Amino acid sequence: MLRRLMALGRTSRITGWTLSIDESGSFDDPAASVCVVGVLLREAPSREADAILRGLLGRIDPIIPYPPHATDLRQIAHWVAAWALAAPPRRAAHPRRGLLDEAAARCERDADATLLRPMMASLRAGQRPSYEALVAASRWLDRHASELAARLRGLERDAEARYRQAVAAVVERFTPDGCFLVAAADRGGPAAPSGDRYLDLLTALFERVFALLRARPAEAHEVWVVPAVRDVVSPPLGRHAMHPRDVGACVRRAERFPLDPPAGPADDHVRLIPAMPEAYGGATSPGVVLADFVANRSRQTLAEARPWPDLRDELLRRTGLSAEAVPRCSPGSAPMPAVAASGAPRDAVARAFREGVAAAVDVALAPWPDGQAARWSTVAASLRPGGAR
Repeated sequence: MLRRLMALGRTSRITGWTLSIDESGSFDDPAASVCVVGVLLREAPSREADAILRGLLGRIDPIIPYPPHATDLRQIAHWVAAWALAAPPRRAAHPRRGLLDEAAARCERDADATLLRPMMASLRAGQRPSYEALVAASRWLDRHASELAARLRGLERDAEARYRQAVAAVVERFTPDGCFLVAAADRGGPAAPSGDRYLDLLTALFERVFALLRARPAEAHEVWVVPAVRDVVSPPLGRHAMHPRDVGACVRRAERFPLDPPAGPADDHVRLIPAMPEAYGGATSPGVVLADFVANRSRQTLAEARPWPDLRDELLRRTGLSAEAVPRCSPGSAPMPAVAASGAPRDAVARAFREGVAAAVDVALAPWPDGQAARWSTVAASLRPGGAR
């Protein structure tokens, strides 16, 4: 181990990265489409970077407290609730205060309506309504105040535009090749090999990070992994709040993939370092807040069977982030998919790196899971005739 660390120290400078991770979808439903999504930035965690990104996210809307939650912002009743709970100075500064006053008054007038009652009860107690209460109240507004609901959706569009402005500012700061989306998706099917779909996809995501950052000759990279907290299932604890040791176990499973065969040594030049998973609240790092937005806007697209070129373009349109990057193991190649798929496509990529055989798939026509696997298999086949070692 000492010799390995000394060898690492003799390489070129270490490039620091931050990988902020969140997920989207119903992981308890085996048939549901789910994804684990990360925002990978070429900068180690720092107060300066956090301050910049947090400032950008703070501009989403004057009445939306930090951290904004991408799912809530799609519920028009969320705007009514945020207005009711906002401090007077924030209300006074809002450019759409007339609309929000009107919406709040309408909800107050009909507060006893079945679909409005849970949200209004929370607001009268000075509490943030549950997501379910916001969904119900939004449904009531769509049914009984459709013109008002349509105008409230303008606030949602404005917030979406400001999210994109924040992403664009981050991309500009870290270009070239210093900010992109990485993801692993499961479109529904058999149980995960690990017994936990999230941990299985997290491992696949880490495999893709290793595939992008490992190089010959070796380059030194340290990736600080900052995931949003969630419950996971792993022995011997059963269901529990995710801990760095759970993330570390996924890293250890992924670190032999793909430039080394499963029985070979791990590559110490690329290190993924788990941080404590973060609960969503006022202290959440802005990278995780951004990952929440990106995961929420990616899941529907990843559930589709469109070809990889179309999926890549749609992810860029929806999130503002590139889903491709040039792998350091093949710097002369075209940008490669930073999105992985579970199941047979994942196995096909591993087989290509072990055997050095490219898959015969029409990337322009095949569903994206098969297309991205075929793209990676061509890189694997090009590294050496017998497969990468």
